[in-house]
Amino acid sequence: ANPGFRVNIPGLGKFLLKADPEGEPERATGATAIAARIYHAVGYFAPCDSVVHFDPKVLKLEPGLIATDNTGIPRPFDEAALQRLLARASQREGLVRMGASRWLPGRPLGPYRYEGTRDDDPNDVVDHEDRRELRGGRVLAAWLNHFDSREQNTMDVWMAERPDDEHSPGFVRHYILDLGDSFG
Repeated sequence: ANPGFRVNIPGLGKFLLKADPEGEPERATGATAIAARIYHAVGYFAPCDSVVHFDPKVLKLEPGLIATDNTGIPRPFDEAALQRLLARASQREGLVRMGASRWLPGRPLGPYRYEGTRDDDPNDVVDHEDRRELRGGRVLAAWLNHFDSREQNTMDVWMAERPDDEHSPGFVRHYILDLGDSFG
């Protein structure tokens, strides 16, 4: 729903940059940065989300990029597409404001379910509806007015023991994502 793109910053890693919704400057970027810290502080895994201001001239596109929006239709992500996206973002004194979400470590497995267990995780033996961290997550989401706390805004990732071999033994880590709709 919020336009964005991925960047790879040498020495820092990958990030997802997302703009605030049009007509609502600073709402989603501020909410996600605050809510991610609250979720983390109470013991949940949430992405490292921050507000960034940058000169758009630092962005350099790789040739042949493709973007797929919510319609599912792939389109070229070229300089014109980038400029359209940046024109909708909040700006002040030549700097663009966006939310920066550090790319999650591990291999993505997809969203986790609020009921049942994962068939592909032998350690997942307790039905999710009986797990206290998921029941507690409902209370936290209500307190933060995180009305979009649905299964699609979660992510399980495989954390391999040996980072150079994603198929090595390891464990599944559960993340809460997309916190920009917190606080109303």
